[in-house]
Amino acid sequence: MVHGDDDGLVLPPHVAPVECRIIPIAQHKEGVLDRSYALLDELKKAGYRVKIDDSDKSTGWKFSEQEILGIPTRIEIGPKDIEKNQVVVVRRDNREKIVVSLDEIAVKLREILEQEQQDMYNRAEEFLNSHIDTATTMDEMVEKFKANRGFVKACWCGDPECEGEVKYQTGGAATRCLIEDEEFISDKCIYCGKPAKHMAYWGKSYYIINIAAIICPTLCIIAPLTLTPIYEKLSIFFRTIIVTILSTAPAILNKKLLRLPKSIAVSDILKILIITASLIPNV
Repeated sequence: MVHGDDDGLVLPPHVAPVECRIIPIAQHKEGVLDRSYALLDELKKAGYRVKIDDSDKSTGWKFSEQEILGIPTRIEIGPKDIEKNQVVVVRRDNREKIVVSLDEIAVKLREILEQEQQDMYNRAEEFLNSHIDTATTMDEMVEKFKANRGFVKACWCGDPECEGEVKYQTGGAATRCLIEDEEFISDKCIYCGKPAKHMAYWGKSYYIINIAAIICPTLCIIAPLTLTPIYEKLSIFFRTIIVTILSTAPAILNKKLLRLPKSIAVSDILKILIITASLIPNV
């Protein structure tokens, strides 16, 4: 995910339901909760989407929860901070800690959130651009997808047959969107060589590739249950034939309809046969 890491969500401030969570440190000490509630009211009046965690959970637990939920910033405020008339603002995206005066927090927090929003956008844009390649020949396109690139920019004549052949040779890549505001990188179709009518981003849709692996086990479970009286009378040989047909049919359909490489269909069949082997009742 672009907006996530190993510790949870990383939500952009502009779309986050809560922009900031106030976490009192040593809240059992006198004055900490009172000052935290006052800060909460001040930020709400300033237009922030802000909440406070005044639960009895440990401070570390509160920090972890804020990070898991992807709340863009947290404000740490404890006895020492109150003495110094300051708080510590921690950004979710890069864990940067910023000391801010309590007198300026209503203004500075907005600046921090806007900077975080821009930094996240820049990183996402850089990631996207680094995963877009170009190709003018089929050999080049196949190599790019073998290298697990995200998208490949290539020209196309608009013929669905050509798109099907590209999908077959690349292992599932198809047009994702047409590019209308850029100059063509080639005047010929990537597959047939005819004059190009479009330039498109090509990419793989991985959930389609494994559709057989989802459908087949479901069919193998449902069929024996719905046909139990008949199924129980069959010998283990005929049961195996029935289950094998149910297992392989969707995978073969996948191959025919989507023109996916044989290796994908075979791997799906192998997975399914392993699953169905455990579904055949003992005789």
